[in-house]
Amino acid sequence: MLSNQRRGCANITPGGVPSFLVRYVGKTETYAAYGKGCTVNAVQKIWDNSEEEKKMKRWTMLISPEGIELVENPESKIRDKDRAKMKFDIRYIAHCCAEKTPHERVFTWISQNTRTQTLECHAVLSSREKSQLMAATLHRAFYIAYRNWKGARERKTRLKKASKAEEKTKHDIVHAELTHMAAASFSGDTSREKMRGGSPHEYSCDLSPAQVIDSSDSEESDNPFLESAMAEMNIVEEDYVHNHTELAPRPR
Repeated sequence: MLSNQRRGCANITPGGVPSFLVRYVGKTETYAAYGKGCTVNAVQKIWDNSEEEKKMKRWTMLISPEGIELVENPESKIRDKDRAKMKFDIRYIAHCCAEKTPHERVFTWISQNTRTQTLECHAVLSSREKSQLMAATLHRAFYIAYRNWKGARERKTRLKKASKAEEKTKHDIVHAELTHMAAASFSGDTSREKMRGGSPHEYSCDLSPAQVIDSSDSEESDNPFLESAMAEMNIVEEDYVHNHTELAPRPR
């Protein structure tokens, strides 16, 4: 915000943007983007090629964190959309200053032309106090623009980290669900094996008695499951014979 002592030097738009009434002197190409005295020669060249002060066009200059905007002939009755305008994005402004004697009424800035990729020095004419105030206002706009850019970058970084954490959480949930499903499936197989009277880690032999008898006449097999089935069939056969054998008649 502007101080109360300097508020009378600039008009404040309804949007809170400082505006200054200036005369546009001109522009020239330059090769120094910043540094002490980088605008001295450029300003002198612009001044030598300029018209008389009374013939210079009047512009309204708006300074904000977005940059500089010049609107031509603000006092005329021309519609706003028909007025000539010049905009300078703050991202392409490299330097600004209020010039010293003999051009203490001149405010200058160096910006890059986005079409030709060249550096241009622009100059406007006002009072000495307004030139200094414009330099201070643009300096403040630089600070606000940098702060906004830094805050946006930090928010973007936080959102990116939060997105990665959310994706990891979803992955962990899916992994836990799959693990639970696998455990439930394994538990179901175990219960079915128990109903069959066996262990889920044991193999069952479904050979019929005829197959077992036929296989007993063949050569001995190295299959442990076949041997187990044959032993079980022998036990069943012995029980059957013991329970169904008729007793021999007693001698008289």
